[in-house]
Amino acid sequence: ALDNPYHQVLLSMSFESLRSSQAEALKKYGLDSFLRAGRPGRTAVSITLRKCDAFPNVAIVLSRILTGSEDSEQLLHAASESTAEMDRKWVFTLLEVIKAQAALYPRRDE
Repeated sequence: ALDNPYHQVLLSMSFESLRSSQAEALKKYGLDSFLRAGRPGRTAVSITLRKCDAFPNVAIVLSRILTGSEDSEQLLHAASESTAEMDRKWVFTLLEVIKAQAALYPRRDE
């Protein structure tokens, strides 16, 4: 079977327009480079997923900021029981998006 751990899949997410506190948090952590223009009134975020990488921590922090948790003291913490309430806003949606993206690029046999 063909197994390329460096195969890349682009993941794009769309959110409502940024509030100033969200824009500031993205800039503070150097995540503003993931932003791009979205549909009118929306902000788009694009990241690249690779099989060889662990679950992208950047997706966790971006999702937290973009769903209104930018002021949380646990913003940069790993997902855990203590972050569950904050993460409940986005985790199921993000996992469904990743699952849908992965389905677009099925594993190929040699």
